[in-house]
Amino acid sequence: MVDWVSLPAVLTYWLILMVGAVWQIGLVLWVIYRQEGGLSWETICRFTRLSRPVDPKTDLAQVRILWRGMRSWPMVFFLVGLGVLTPVILFFARRFFPPVFIESPLVTWPAYTGLLELTNPSLAGSGG
Repeated sequence: MVDWVSLPAVLTYWLILMVGAVWQIGLVLWVIYRQEGGLSWETICRFTRLSRPVDPKTDLAQVRILWRGMRSWPMVFFLVGLGVLTPVILFFARRFFPPVFIESPLVTWPAYTGLLELTNPSLAGSGG
């Protein structure tokens, strides 16, 4: 697919990803419209269950119940931190470990999938 267009490979790759995301949003909105009969904000919130938390004793919506979720914040921070540190860990692993250990399909990606490829001087002015 990348060879069929005149754009650089990295731009083609990211444009395909964006088209896929727009397709998924459109598909979800179409399903909501078909099942609920409209696309009002209330309909979308009801369909996706976006509502305020409800107190189980009084059945009243209360925002302060969200504070009960603070027990899970350390795990959320750990997982986000792990996601941020993964590229750093992979960078040092590639630098200090032999290539035999690092050259697996899970660690190596095609060159055009990296965001740093967009900073390539040969791509200057080719982005929309």
